[in-house]
Amino acid sequence: MFVLGVFKVAELPSGVLYRWEADGGSVTAGFVLFDPATQAVRPCAEDGVVQGDLVIYGSRFVVAGHDSSSDRLKVVRVAGAIISKYLQSGEAPETAHKYYA
Repeated sequence: MFVLGVFKVAELPSGVLYRWEADGGSVTAGFVLFDPATQAVRPCAEDGVVQGDLVIYGSRFVVAGHDSSSDRLKVVRVAGAIISKYLQSGEAPETAHKYYA
């Protein structure tokens, strides 16, 4: 089983900052920035500064760009969790956890 925890950290002028943890943080963890206006998720540092040009867009989860400091698959999973919750409620979620068997 693969467990993904996604937690809202702060609302910044550039979007909503989230911290994510894979398998309780024992494997990997990181940060992403979610822009509700464009439904775009980008990997970032803990201060919200975007890293690389990797971006996952909207409900179709279009993936573009690259970030050598991030695990692309995990960032795509994080983006999917956040965007799915956003589409359900219309608001940036407080949490967006996912469990994969």
